[in-house]
Amino acid sequence: MRSKLGADLYRLGVAVAGIAVLAAIAPGLPGGGGAWVAAAAFALAGLASLQFPLSLSLTNRVTVASSVFFAALLVLPPALAALVAGSAFALDSAVSVTRRIRSPQPRPPAMVIGLALCFNSAVAVLSVSIPALLFPGARIASVAQHGWAWTLASAAAAGILMYLLNLTLIGIAVALRTGNRPLHAIAVSMRPVRMEFAALYTLGLVAGIGLQVAPWAVLALVPVVVGLHSLLERAVRLRRETIAAVERMADLVDRRDPYTADHSRRVAQYVVAIATELGMPPSDVDQLRLAATVHDIGKIEVPDEILLKDGRLTPAEKAVMDQHPRAGYELLRQFSEYARVRELVLTHHERYDGKGYPSRIRASALPLIAQVIPVADSLDAMTSARPYRAALSWSVALGELRRGRGSQWHPGVVDAALKVFGGRAAAEPQAA
Repeated sequence: MRSKLGADLYRLGVAVAGIAVLAAIAPGLPGGGGAWVAAAAFALAGLASLQFPLSLSLTNRVTVASSVFFAALLVLPPALAALVAGSAFALDSAVSVTRRIRSPQPRPPAMVIGLALCFNSAVAVLSVSIPALLFPGARIASVAQHGWAWTLASAAAAGILMYLLNLTLIGIAVALRTGNRPLHAIAVSMRPVRMEFAALYTLGLVAGIGLQVAPWAVLALVPVVVGLHSLLERAVRLRRETIAAVERMADLVDRRDPYTADHSRRVAQYVVAIATELGMPPSDVDQLRLAATVHDIGKIEVPDEILLKDGRLTPAEKAVMDQHPRAGYELLRQFSEYARVRELVLTHHERYDGKGYPSRIRASALPLIAQVIPVADSLDAMTSARPYRAALSWSVALGELRRGRGSQWHPGVVDAALKVFGGRAAAEPQAA
């Protein structure tokens, strides 16, 4: 796939850039002494933090490693701070690979593993080294020369740049792999975790000051770290409970109509299978599953006499039904957990040729992730019984997908669905 090749070439380029930058600044590494002891401590702390990520939502995770590497940037020479971050990510990738090899799941090819390891390490190196080089006044040791005001301002600028570099480098890789616009991918990734990262970088600043001014005072940060972890975990529980409640509401909406009971759950299963076949990253697969599970929640506003009508809808009734994607979008706006997926709910009945609803926009202009639910939703609708017709066979339903390929549905998504579900059609009994 062209998108996969472009993403791999980009990740290879970032890996080469990270190695080049590290080689260029290597002469700045200290010859020995306490700096290397501190670097080893930072690397071990960063590795330990990476092993225990905080799941802020279904698709977003952060670790206290952000605090560790930012503190290293403020305390260590740029080359040594970059080496700390890069080596910690390399070791973390090695640990992950070891776990994957020992697990019963099939492991990816060695080249895929190596590219991921080099890319992740290079992102860490670039995210730390560039801010450290551009803002040398951010080092706490420069307080004596520049004063606290200048040092803190430089540290804030370095922290913001470190955060944005990390998001940008990863966001471009995701955008290339999924067909999304890079700026959109970066903005979407940034939105749910801004406050958490602000807290983590502030903690890194305090730790850096403590290590430089009074090394033993950093022990006082232990209860702060524990408290921050506790608050984040509490937020995780609240978000999970919210998601469970909304999904339960969507399930009840499905069950209002006996013909659509469990419809959304089946659509969620189909989108996961199709998105996986398309090679989408796990975060996008999770977003699609989350959106598909509640994609029809807007039908809660559709009157029973329309939703449960035993027959085809009149034009006026269809106009009411056609507003359920927008109603679902508006309902989900109340929940921050659905900030990244409510657009998928709004557009799940738009067509590739612009003849869908509620907005009649050309779905071909939408990112690839927005093209998956329409195919999965149509598949389940065709293979389920309706008051006005029996369920279609899988072979007939897949034939309909072929006919609508490039007009009603995205060609690539249709191809993926045909590949995933072709076996179901082949397994059906053939007519005599």
